[in-house]
Amino acid sequence: ANLAEFPAGLCLHTAIPTNSRAILVKLEVEYLKKARGTLTSKASMENTIEHLEAPTHVSIDSSICDSSGTTVATARTTWLVSPVSEESSKS
Repeated sequence: ANLAEFPAGLCLHTAIPTNSRAILVKLEVEYLKKARGTLTSKASMENTIEHLEAPTHVSIDSSICDSSGTTVATARTTWLVSPVSEESSKS
């Protein structure tokens, strides 16, 4: 689950405005096969969020593959992305 969350978080934080924050609120994992050996996790987003006026839920799908390229697990992370007020960002 952590291996799927990490790239999703990286992906999200590069796609949201610098004056916002994201908190993981839901993590769903489906284990498809027993994972053996070296694992690789990937996540991607279709669009960036250029302007944010209100808290928004964003879901990102991740996949975990073994060294042969077989998907051993999938995950969906849901994040609450909120704008940070200027007063909050000064502290």
